[in-house]
Amino acid sequence: MKKVVNENQKSTLRKVLRYIRRYWGYLGASIILAAVTVALTLYLPILIGQAVDRIVGKGAVDFAGIFVILRKMAVIIGLTAVAQWIMNACNNKITYNVIRDIRTEAFEKIEKLPLKYLDAHSYGEIVSRVIADVDQFADGLLMGFTQFFTGIVTILGTLIIMLTLNVGITCVVVVVTPLSLFVANFIATHTYTMFREQSITRGEQTALIDEMIGNAKVVKAFGQEEEAIARFDEINDRLQKCSLKAIFYSSLTNPSTRFINALVYAGVGLTGAFLCCQVFGYEMEKQKSGVIINISSDYGIISPNQNIYRKEGVAEEDQTIKPVSYSVVKHGIMGLTKYLATYWGKKGVRVNTLCPASLQNGQDPEFIEKLSALVPMGRMSRPDEYPATVLYMLSDASSYMTGATVVLDGGRTIW
Repeated sequence: MKKVVNENQKSTLRKVLRYIRRYWGYLGASIILAAVTVALTLYLPILIGQAVDRIVGKGAVDFAGIFVILRKMAVIIGLTAVAQWIMNACNNKITYNVIRDIRTEAFEKIEKLPLKYLDAHSYGEIVSRVIADVDQFADGLLMGFTQFFTGIVTILGTLIIMLTLNVGITCVVVVVTPLSLFVANFIATHTYTMFREQSITRGEQTALIDEMIGNAKVVKAFGQEEEAIARFDEINDRLQKCSLKAIFYSSLTNPSTRFINALVYAGVGLTGAFLCCQVFGYEMEKQKSGVIINISSDYGIISPNQNIYRKEGVAEEDQTIKPVSYSVVKHGIMGLTKYLATYWGKKGVRVNTLCPASLQNGQDPEFIEKLSALVPMGRMSRPDEYPATVLYMLSDASSYMTGATVVLDGGRTIW
């Protein structure tokens, strides 16, 4: 059965490609513009990083260099917007031209079909194929053009940039990739099956409704009202079940993506922290002295209160939440600190963790009020409240402190 389904999918794909091939010019332009859009999008964070590097500290900012970078960013943002607009125009052109061709050929095919085919297939089924099914195909085709090319190029471009930065962290991402492919394949296979069943059942329902309306007098004359209602209920129940299953499988996309993203975030965060400690710790071990301060968070000690991120008037599915991966990474950093403190303890290298609280930095007033209510001191932290503690942790005044967790949270974690 699975082999038959795969053959049908391949046959359908070949037919779709036959239609798309007529518009290869638009297709080529769409692919090139997708590559340009992704390349510019991926280059933007690099420029942001370069701008941040020019901010050394208070009174030590390279404004001239930053302005040059800002001009580059403005040009790139403009080019990205233009490229994306043209790409979407090409995708729309391909999609709706293909849909027009399919409907035209379908209508011409219906005109040539023998009467025995029309007798064997209901009017509702044929109408559903030409109208409803083609509309669904159009939505899928447009989404595929919009996301497929850019998705592939984004993945490849991101991996190339990551490889140039750090091979170890890239390997962590690559290891998780097969899981994302498995999840995507599972969702796509089951969604396709359920939506196909939904389409067939909807055709049956349309055919029955058309038959009952067109032959209402005959149905009443022979007293078949109850039988007609029973048939409709049976088809309607099947449509309801397969529709729920189709929506269920398609709705798995968002939580599955979030789960995989959380795994990647946690893996990259902890691997990055470990590699940084490894590089600096190795040099400190050679000179038999040094201090490493790992930055965790108050969320490494307590769980996030999701209520402070909620906003009135926003739908439940659109509410902002603090992802589980954030707490996992912050907890992991504290554990990594304790391990490294014992590993380098006799080699003159001290390792401690600093857990800062939320820093007030132009957040929404409603958020500031909610979070401040959870802090015994009744406010968020200020930037000038951390340097003295960091200097203490780096100085000889804390020479006997290693593996410790220093919490600066206004007392939030004790409530």
